[in-house]
Amino acid sequence: MSEYSGSNRKKTAWCPLTETLQTTLTEPSSGYAPVLSVQPDGGGNGAGRRIGRGAGIASRSIKILINNRKLLWYPLLAGLALFLMYLTEMAFKAYAIMTCSGSYGYWSLGYHYGFVLTFVVELIFFFCLNYIFAATVIDISKNPENPGAVRKSLYSAKNYLKTIAGWSVILAVVATAIYAFVLQQPWHAHLYPALGTTMFQIPFVYYVPILPLATITAVIEKILYTVPLLVITLYVIPLLVLENRNLSGAIGGLAGFFRRTWIEIVVCSLIFATIVVGITLLSPLICMTPMFVDYDYHFFAAYAIPMAAVCFIFLALLWTAAASVFTTTGIAAVDLYKLGKK
Repeated sequence: MSEYSGSNRKKTAWCPLTETLQTTLTEPSSGYAPVLSVQPDGGGNGAGRRIGRGAGIASRSIKILINNRKLLWYPLLAGLALFLMYLTEMAFKAYAIMTCSGSYGYWSLGYHYGFVLTFVVELIFFFCLNYIFAATVIDISKNPENPGAVRKSLYSAKNYLKTIAGWSVILAVVATAIYAFVLQQPWHAHLYPALGTTMFQIPFVYYVPILPLATITAVIEKILYTVPLLVITLYVIPLLVLENRNLSGAIGGLAGFFRRTWIEIVVCSLIFATIVVGITLLSPLICMTPMFVDYDYHFFAAYAIPMAAVCFIFLALLWTAAASVFTTTGIAAVDLYKLGKK
């Protein structure tokens, strides 16, 4: 792997606020086209340099997604996957309401019902996103200079369908077990209502039915619990599709990759999470509307159309941000993979 010359090091002295990306061509072992690699100038491994390297990978991933319109198909597909998860969750909640339980939570149907139905929701979520994630990794690795072969990459991901499905089942089981454990904790009885009342109270409850709002809250809660599993997926999927490893081999290779790139992945995750959290914070601001109008609740009837538009635009922004972050992590995974291979 080529490195900067001495003169280049002088010209590009490292600064914490400046990322330096070195594009090198490497020969992958699995027959893929050259992959872009990211290096800090000088090749140092200090904590400061690794933090800058992680920030550079995250910003580069965002820029690639913004500058290449063809890649916008991936956030659209990820958004459809999230919507499918949402519809499944809402269907199960509607079933719980129609039964004698009369509760929005289908775990009230019984522990076994709750475990199975939660597993189905998580499996849909993980399988769809892992498949799209694999296609993104294939696209970026095979077409580093001009990515965007969406249809071809989605078709190529079919070659890894069994291992993707197996990994998705493992993640769904673990996520369901975590969720079942959390439900048993006394603090969960306060967490879920607090999440709902913080994000979706007045004016949301005036314009969005209770069942869809309760479903959105439940989906957000389930995704929050699975964030550590999504971080692990950043390592597993590239090993599955770029090295054609089996599932046990990919899982066995996690420790080495994590040890070499854990600072970079933490920085990337924090940057991506900040984007989503930043948009999420708009919700409490919208919920402060009653205070701005001196608690005149007739205001929400008089201005129903613009206020309803504000609520639904926020939900659309949140959906778009989540789908886009899932795509940018797929782009970043290629650089993280090359970094971990050194």
